[in-house]
Amino acid sequence: MDQHEPALQVGAQLEALITTMAHGGEGIARVAGQVLFVQGGFPGDKVLVRVDQVKKRFARGQAVEILEASPSRSEQRCQAAAQGGGCCDFGALNPASELELKTQVLREQLQKVGRFAELPKISQAAFGEPTAWRTRVRLGVDSSGVAGVRKLHSREVLAGVPCAQMPQELADAIFAQRFTPGSEVVGVLDALGQVHIVEVTAPARGKRAERTERVVLGSGIVTEQVGDVRFELPATAFWQAHKGAAQLYADVIFQWVRKWIGATAGLELQQEQAARLVGWDLYGGAGAFVAALGHGLASVRPVASTAAPSVLVESVELAPQAAAAGKQAYAQVDGFEVRFHSEKVERSFKSLRAPHAVVLDPPRVGAGAEVIAQIAAAKPNIVVHIGCDPATFARDALAWREAGYELEEVQVVNAFPGTHHFETLGRLRPARSSHE
Repeated sequence: MDQHEPALQVGAQLEALITTMAHGGEGIARVAGQVLFVQGGFPGDKVLVRVDQVKKRFARGQAVEILEASPSRSEQRCQAAAQGGGCCDFGALNPASELELKTQVLREQLQKVGRFAELPKISQAAFGEPTAWRTRVRLGVDSSGVAGVRKLHSREVLAGVPCAQMPQELADAIFAQRFTPGSEVVGVLDALGQVHIVEVTAPARGKRAERTERVVLGSGIVTEQVGDVRFELPATAFWQAHKGAAQLYADVIFQWVRKWIGATAGLELQQEQAARLVGWDLYGGAGAFVAALGHGLASVRPVASTAAPSVLVESVELAPQAAAAGKQAYAQVDGFEVRFHSEKVERSFKSLRAPHAVVLDPPRVGAGAEVIAQIAAAKPNIVVHIGCDPATFARDALAWREAGYELEEVQVVNAFPGTHHFETLGRLRPARSSHE
């Protein structure tokens, strides 16, 4: 064989031992000296792989048969995934193994992408429910008007087959309906246990806006709650996917802001700082984390003062509907002031007061170095960064370090059980060399 020829050939079937997990949910094997990414393989599996793609430095394939199962493998718990659905790619992984596997993926991304020579403290959080955890689903509709998840790497709809992520009452309500062929359906089981189903027109490529064509069931206005704050928002508006996620993140934010307060108890705030503490809630949606941030700051007691300062939370969210829902939710909340800004985060900084604490929950692409540099220039005392993709979280962590902030603590949250996805919460503070 010519030395420039790839060792693996498209269409070939071969045996491989999966040794570790890659970001994106593929197993990793080494065959003929090349890295082979295997869809459907878990560490410890010996699999028969069909090679689908060969590049100069790696190849990709699909596990077509499990020859020897990993100890971490279990029975597939998702009917849709068992029939080729692109929903639960970790549905055949033992739930007890899932969080540690995801934590390993984060460690690798922090080292490779974030260039961390020494990792911060990493803790883990799980909800204990591997199925029926979703608050909302988005499904396709086939030519006969039946909804379902789409097949892996396909637009084909697996009509009428339930996904393990869906609560039974939500699945039953959706599959009892018939929809416009080719449309998309959003179904929500809200905090009150009410089911809402709306038919939507998917946004054009490159666009975020979609249009609700028909409310099929319920009012289309869902109720969600975090702590004592209740939100009323459209079924299509963003909310955390896992029913326990918003409350867990809010609790962590409150604890970490309080932790900063405890660590700086002897800090003499300037007179103007002591009079008013400011928090930024960026990419804030309807403001699910505003209360945690506001109450955390409100517990500050500056040196030489027994009175708590007034607190202002500036919440920035591009979607007008979400910002409007936040304004309504916080109209009757006491203890701090909230201002909502409906604009892009990167355009909002000039209109915001300098912050002491910042919470940001950017989309999957991350915040990016430009936004992070602008936040760092405002010199917050503490930052809580939430990321739903380990690679972009690691890239953003590198941008924070380059901007003069250090990642002190990380929590991996298994907010998407049965899938390779997870959330990462990071606590950052100004690097010691920048303020000593």
